[in-house]
Amino acid sequence: MAGDRRDIPPIEDLGVRLLRGGGCLRVKARGGSMLPFLWDGDVALVTPAVGRDVEVGDVICYEAPPGKLCLHRLIARHRERLVTKGDAL
Repeated sequence: MAGDRRDIPPIEDLGVRLLRGGGCLRVKARGGSMLPFLWDGDVALVTPAVGRDVEVGDVICYEAPPGKLCLHRLIARHRERLVTKGDAL
């Protein structure tokens, strides 16, 4: 049925599509995993980057699980694998 709300993709999926297409996205932080750097409700500007453009210590936005966006700090690199962790203790 045309106009059925079930046909509208989740907002996270739209954000993933936008970033994959080279666009920028403002993301509202949710939760406390990045305290005190990011507080629940803070807005972060996310710009697309390839793995080689990010360095240990950067805060990155990634998909985990597919279709869900996550903001965490890059703490290690192992070849093509990036290891992230929230700042909160």
